[in-house]
Amino acid sequence: MHWADVIAKDIAERAETPLIATGISPTGIIHVGSLREAITGESIRSAVESLGKDVKLIYLIDSFDPLRRRYDFLPPEYEKYVGMPICRIPCPCGKHRNYAHHFVQPFLDAVDSLGVHCEIIWTSDLYAQGKFAECIDITFKKRQEIINILHEVSGKEPNPNYAPYEPLCEKCGRYTKPIFDTYKFPYVEYDCPCGHHGKADVRKDDGKLTWRLEWPAKWKIFGTNAEPFGKDHAAAGGSYDTGKRIAPEIFGVEPPFPVPYEFVQLKGVGQMHKSLGCSVTGLDAIRMTPPEVLNYLFLRVPTNRAIDYDSGMGLLDIADEYDRMELAFFTKEFTEAE
Repeated sequence: MHWADVIAKDIAERAETPLIATGISPTGIIHVGSLREAITGESIRSAVESLGKDVKLIYLIDSFDPLRRRYDFLPPEYEKYVGMPICRIPCPCGKHRNYAHHFVQPFLDAVDSLGVHCEIIWTSDLYAQGKFAECIDITFKKRQEIINILHEVSGKEPNPNYAPYEPLCEKCGRYTKPIFDTYKFPYVEYDCPCGHHGKADVRKDDGKLTWRLEWPAKWKIFGTNAEPFGKDHAAAGGSYDTGKRIAPEIFGVEPPFPVPYEFVQLKGVGQMHKSLGCSVTGLDAIRMTPPEVLNYLFLRVPTNRAIDYDSGMGLLDIADEYDRMELAFFTKEFTEAE
């Protein structure tokens, strides 16, 4: 039995109409390794569907995330956009709607070519539509409980000034901290380092939840039953550990079935990072490799095993292996190793 079938059986027993979520933060060049999450999500969706369930896969694009620094691949003038939402930063090439769209569109093209059946959802749209308003309101009312959970799970000293929600300054366009005692739904005031004093409406895209609150808030909004994510989020005291406490204790929902996966490394180079740029993007991989072979590369091993992506002779070896396995499957003639 394939590992995706094992996971699918567990998910199917938990929900009548399962929802699987996955996603990405397009803050930089999206490398081939990021395909693992989408392909993992699709393989589980397909396996759940084969069990007769009405299952859905959503792909969340975190387009409301801030640009944390000017990466080396960006021109010097992008320094002024640090701290702003990437959906409100100009496209570097001038051909896309914004910065987020510029970096994610080639990746979405690659995902589509791989036959991933998912609904694309932009997080910035969710904020604009007020989908996070209830969760934001809860975080203000239960801020001390959240601080206690973060302390208990992470082991770090509790921060009495921790802000689960960051308003967006209407003057400079950057995220800032709220003045907690001014909160009265739906408004909170803020003093921005730029000198501006303003007021944010949590029903609009006037600010966002920090990651450790935004992730479980998404579980509540969509009723997520399962989610693949990188092993960094699965580390002890990490965002999944805090999320699985925040989900039931703060938002009143159960956390999704976790599907952590190991990273994909570029052979001879090591781990890839969006912030550093990458010589092989998801679309590059599609152009070099038939989609069925690329899917096979990611699905031939369990999610807890790392993958070395070799864009040279390694791809030819994988293609040969795929051909052998395809022949064995249809002829039903397997060797002992297969």
